[in-house]
Amino acid sequence: MTTIETPTPEWPKTHEVLARLHAWSKPLREQPDFRAFNRRKISAAIDLDGRDPEPAAGNFDIPSEIAAEYDAVMKFYYLHAACDRLQSLHLYFRRYPFRPGEMRKVEHLQNMFDLFSSAFYVVLQRVETYLNALEPLAGMDLQIGWWVKRYRKDFANELGPRNQTTHHRPYDDIVYDRLWVSEVMGLKDGDGGASWQREHQAIYRRETRR
Repeated sequence: MTTIETPTPEWPKTHEVLARLHAWSKPLREQPDFRAFNRRKISAAIDLDGRDPEPAAGNFDIPSEIAAEYDAVMKFYYLHAACDRLQSLHLYFRRYPFRPGEMRKVEHLQNMFDLFSSAFYVVLQRVETYLNALEPLAGMDLQIGWWVKRYRKDFANELGPRNQTTHHRPYDDIVYDRLWVSEVMGLKDGDGGASWQREHQAIYRRETRR
């Protein structure tokens, strides 16, 4: 069996933070009201009989003395989830799950690249939100503005296409043109069309790997 190695690096400090947050949350998780709240959420989730199930969990009021800490903790979890999602997006490029005629390969690649570039913006926003929630608890200036500028500089190649697509026009890439041309030329009859079809497949495989 072939094993596909994902490009997910190990970050010991992240694992350490997650372990500490789990320990921090233990007193909250052991509160009877919080346990009952979570049971209601699970019950609502597994109630599969209703066609349009209503949220039945209600709300849980976090104790005021830990509200700020809880807010920062949850924002870290949301940031971690966004980073984890970004790490997995390479799988979307590797797989083309459509039957012939449902979606053209150039459209699939465009959609996946738009999703990929947008994920970098989501991470940026969640880092900024997390640091803003953490700063009062840390009691120090976390240099949020500097960090945002550095992130935008380091990931300009990813954020630029997202900004262009959102605010101006679809992001253009020579790869899209090559896929379109090879697809159109592949419609020709005879060996010429078949040759272009093979080239179309080769371009798609090469560029999704890249």
